[in-house]
Amino acid sequence: MKKVLILIYALSLASVVLGQQDPQFSNNMLNNIVQNPAFVGVTGKWNASGAQREQWTGIDGSPAVSVFSLDIPFNVLTTRHGFGVLFMSDKYGSSLKTKTTTVSLSYAYKFNFLKGQCSIGARINYINQSFDGNLFIPSGSVWNSHKQIISDNFDGPSVKSSEVVFDYSAGVFYHNSKFYLGASVNHVLEPSTYSTSFKNAEGGSETVDMKMKRHYYFATGYTFEIGQNMKAKPSIYGVSDFSSYQFTGNLNFLIKDRYWVGASYRQDDAIVVLAGITLNKGIMIGYAYDYGISKISKMSNGSHELMVSYSFDIKFRNQKYRSVRFL
Repeated sequence: MKKVLILIYALSLASVVLGQQDPQFSNNMLNNIVQNPAFVGVTGKWNASGAQREQWTGIDGSPAVSVFSLDIPFNVLTTRHGFGVLFMSDKYGSSLKTKTTTVSLSYAYKFNFLKGQCSIGARINYINQSFDGNLFIPSGSVWNSHKQIISDNFDGPSVKSSEVVFDYSAGVFYHNSKFYLGASVNHVLEPSTYSTSFKNAEGGSETVDMKMKRHYYFATGYTFEIGQNMKAKPSIYGVSDFSSYQFTGNLNFLIKDRYWVGASYRQDDAIVVLAGITLNKGIMIGYAYDYGISKISKMSNGSHELMVSYSFDIKFRNQKYRSVRFL
């Protein structure tokens, strides 16, 4: 085997799961800015938000993700634009401790389209990824129906490294008063953050190349009026790296434009319960709990995600606060 492609979660937890490397969020319908740079400035307000996700609690080395973002709209003469800053820290791993720190700058150009607004965005990412521990190497090349390698595995070389790379993202986002549709791609350059060669258990030569695979995202949602004080907001979210894929279906109910409750099904992974409230002056608090249905998830105590955001208008003479983004 001349090249072994290592799934990041498999390395850290000594199990093989779906291979997307980017962090996942259950509040994805509220966190469009994380995966799609075209979302910056879409709401027409200043938005500051932060989220903390503790995934697969109870498992040693389970992922923990922190993210903070700020996005603003601005005009240049008669054209509309958006700008955003994002910081994200992702830690996981037991035998191989992995930490990824990302700082991103996003820009989006906006124009009217089909009775709504279309936004085209791009993002530059500064990424620092470090590894500390031992590689877990799948030694076989044959996979069974449960995505498990049939032959035995062995411990690879010790790793202690830290690599800085630059990467790019791009996306498009369309919305009107009731509908939104977005698509984006992350890790356009597929940067390599670690590479080494060594002797395997059979005495042969192995090469390990840890690359950030290109990820493709899709998100869409619609708002239905089902009463004077209630709205139904179904949405679909998908991600793929062309070697694996995952879809999430969600249904949220917004009550009095202030409270929401909902549930999601994440393909082969979890059933999610969500709830939240928009407080006065544009402060929003959302919580999600994942009940795992995959083999790894069933070994944990579930996943927890807390999100807080502040949405407001900047008006120097008559400052006005409003509610927050999309559900």
